[in-house]
Amino acid sequence: MPVWPTRSSACWRAKSINGRAVTGALVHPDADARGCAIVHGGALNDRQSKGLLTVLDGHATFTIGDSDRFTAHGGAAHFYLEQGRLRFAINLEAVRRTGLRIDPGLLQMAQIIRPPAGVVPR
Repeated sequence: MPVWPTRSSACWRAKSINGRAVTGALVHPDADARGCAIVHGGALNDRQSKGLLTVLDGHATFTIGDSDRFTAHGGAAHFYLEQGRLRFAINLEAVRRTGLRIDPGLLQMAQIIRPPAGVVPR
């Protein structure tokens, strides 16, 4: 399944993960990513992040960004550095909205993001 299926400028293909073919593409930030299993938004600006997350709202897509602002806007996860080590945070409300489930072992390694009471990030 592609990471972003349209307007690709460079592609990669892994042999398989658990018997499923995995492909990826580097594309324009405004590409339509619906139908993708995983989307890494990288270092998108706020407008791009919000646009991507609006398009994917209600789809079973795990979204990953490179800043805490990405999860604040409703992304499922973001990467960050802590004492020179790559870490990740997971926004449980955003994951819940996708209908996806995360392995409990993975959750134990993550920083868990919870929105303030009454706030649903988008």
